[in-house]
Amino acid sequence: MVWSVMERVMELLCVYRGEPKTWYGVPGSAAGLFEECMQKAAGDLFEQAPDLLHQLTTIINPNILMAYGVPVLAEPCTRICR
Repeated sequence: MVWSVMERVMELLCVYRGEPKTWYGVPGSAAGLFEECMQKAAGDLFEQAPDLLHQLTTIINPNILMAYGVPVLAEPCTRICR
């Protein structure tokens, strides 16, 4: 799962093939808890790149976030693009 912070986004989410995908999100009100969890889970990466959460390469399993108490929202993406 890739996490990123986006202020204004227009996006087209499509499934081209394979199983339907699920898109995950964290409410803005939980941003502090999300960052705390990420730093605990990947502290060594934050030492190398303090702006890690501002890059589009941050990956964490949503189960780790939920176990830490971060509210995670899931949205199935079933649109098929042809």
